[in-house]
Amino acid sequence: MDTKWKNSLLMLVWVVLITLSASTLFQVAQTRSTYFKKNYFYTAEYANQVQQLINYVNQMDFNELPSDQDKPKIIVTQTEIENYRSRLGSLTGQITGIKNQYEPQIQEARASGNEELVTFFTKEMNSKIADITADYTSDDTIKSKIVEEKEQEIDEYVQELERFRSHYTSFQASFVYRLVETETGKVFTNVASSDGGSADTRLKSSGMRFLHTYRSLTASNQAVYTNSQVDQSAIDFKYGTYEGQIGVPKSAPENSPIMAEFHIYENKQITFLIYTGLGLLAFAGLIWMTRRYRTEKLFGSTALVAPYYNLIPLDLRAVLLLITGLTALVHLQWAQNALGYGFSLGDMIYHSLTYVLVNTLLVLLLVLQLGMLIKEYRNEQAFKEALRRTVIFWIYQRLREAALIKSLMFQALFVLAVAFGAGIGFVIVCIQNEAIVIYAILLMLFVLPALWLTLKRISYFNRIATHTALLVSGNLEQNLTVEGESPLASLAANINLLRNGVKTSRREQAKSERLKTELITNVSHDLRTPLTSIITYTELLKNKELSAEDRQAFVDILDRKSQRLKVLIDDLFEASRIASGQVELAQERVDIVQLLEQALAEYNEAIKQSGLQLRVTTPDNPVYVWVDGQKLWRVFDNLIGNCVKYALEHTRVYIAVEAKPGRTVITFKNVTKYELSENIDELFERFKRGDTSRHTEGSGLGLAIAKSIVDLHGGELDLDIDGDLFKVTVTLEERLE
Repeated sequence: MDTKWKNSLLMLVWVVLITLSASTLFQVAQTRSTYFKKNYFYTAEYANQVQQLINYVNQMDFNELPSDQDKPKIIVTQTEIENYRSRLGSLTGQITGIKNQYEPQIQEARASGNEELVTFFTKEMNSKIADITADYTSDDTIKSKIVEEKEQEIDEYVQELERFRSHYTSFQASFVYRLVETETGKVFTNVASSDGGSADTRLKSSGMRFLHTYRSLTASNQAVYTNSQVDQSAIDFKYGTYEGQIGVPKSAPENSPIMAEFHIYENKQITFLIYTGLGLLAFAGLIWMTRRYRTEKLFGSTALVAPYYNLIPLDLRAVLLLITGLTALVHLQWAQNALGYGFSLGDMIYHSLTYVLVNTLLVLLLVLQLGMLIKEYRNEQAFKEALRRTVIFWIYQRLREAALIKSLMFQALFVLAVAFGAGIGFVIVCIQNEAIVIYAILLMLFVLPALWLTLKRISYFNRIATHTALLVSGNLEQNLTVEGESPLASLAANINLLRNGVKTSRREQAKSERLKTELITNVSHDLRTPLTSIITYTELLKNKELSAEDRQAFVDILDRKSQRLKVLIDDLFEASRIASGQVELAQERVDIVQLLEQALAEYNEAIKQSGLQLRVTTPDNPVYVWVDGQKLWRVFDNLIGNCVKYALEHTRVYIAVEAKPGRTVITFKNVTKYELSENIDELFERFKRGDTSRHTEGSGLGLAIAKSIVDLHGGELDLDIDGDLFKVTVTLEERLE
């Protein structure tokens, strides 16, 4: 715990140093031209105040105010006359408007029988019509009206300047100046005399806080902007160029704008220097900490936050990191704000600390996010998992899944487009009623077919969902109707296939349960029979009064039963090994005909005793196949043994080897002595025997082992039953490599 707190404290100190260093860098970059000056009088702000003074002197003193003598100079152009008429509108419209204004009043007076009032309104209406007609027929009439308007504007302009004179007087009280207009030689000063004597004495005295000589100062614009649009033909406004001295006396009022800005600048300059010094120290400390500690340690312990932070998708975390970084960068760039609030030194220091605190929090958030993202990036598995959980990847997956069935996606997009278009059309119809006919036509052509298609698909989907619920509940009797070739029709067809598969699986499961029961019964019977005999004859051998002849007979029986039990166990073990794939084939080039003859030779005596007549058909030439000879001999041994045990006595057994293009076919045919089941697949089951009473000595594993061996060779073993005719066909691919 102590280590975690220490790492967290180191990270916090590191973040504070980063914040101070970065904010100092931005502050110096943005304000170096302001606060590295000697004092306020060398700044651009003071230069703007001097320019404002020049503009005031130029407008209020150098340029004389217009008077009544200037009014005859007013010029009215033809363009102004046309513009005046265009403001009024057309003559017909003006006359119609006047008539519409007076005719109701005239009609009302006439209805009341007041002829005097009718005459008054009629005369006034005609006067206005004559006046407006004169405006459109005579330029002199309009010209006189325009001149009258311009004279009024001049009067308003003079009044507004006089109202601003008090502000001008207050503004120039902060300065002491003596200026000469270079073109006319006029002198402008706010000291006692304008002859230069006392003005120079005042300017050169020690009572000046600041004094500067200017070689050329040109008025840039008007110091006072009025609402009156004065005609420039009536006044001759000039922008003069001035030279002389302008200073700020020590006696300037402390509440004047100049002195207020002077003291604010001093406080800002002190704060700036302190802030810059701290920033340089922070930068040195940042370099030392970065070299002293590893980056992982400086990032601190994020174990408490990381589990919750990592729940956010990676792309959203990246956006959050970008927003935090941009916010921190923008806030750091507002370095001048640290000095831009308050008038006292205390206020400025307070705002500077607040600025640093906010920046520290932003940088801390940025560093924490960056540290957790870097840690996750270094864990390759976690980073890949995070990429799969991004919103972009989720949208990509949904779009990809939506495009799996393109026809369904296009149908959905078509319905959405029609619905959107119908909504837009409805809004248009509400605004423009004339569009209802076109809207109705489009409604019948697109909206109604889309609605019908949607209802049809929804109905079909509901039927599929209902049928699926029935299938889940166990009702497998009825198939779904497949309508058309739509994706829903394909879904219905697939559900039908699943239903058929489930039904088949159930049948197979029932069959498997039945065969399992039979297998247990048969295994128990076949193993218990020789085992019972062994136990019985073992008990008999314990009798000491047995004769030597009986004792030998019992030993022989025990030997036969033991061998029988051994054969059953060996067959079961081999069948299990083959079925589990634990048998490896030692394939070689083998003559099938010779292998078959060797297997038949083993049964010569048994065949003679059974009375069977063997008919073997083989090619004259050897038939070579690439097989495991020992395993294939076991196949022939089992099949020939089945013929001997289960063929009807004194009948013929047919065995044939046939070489065909690309394969070799061996067939075994005999007439069975027992009635066989029509289900051929059951004969391949383990412990399944043709002798259902199980009186013969077969294990019931012969066909199962034979089929498994043939399957391992890539061949086929097929059974055919036609009444009592039993036929086995073994097909082997002819591979000679």
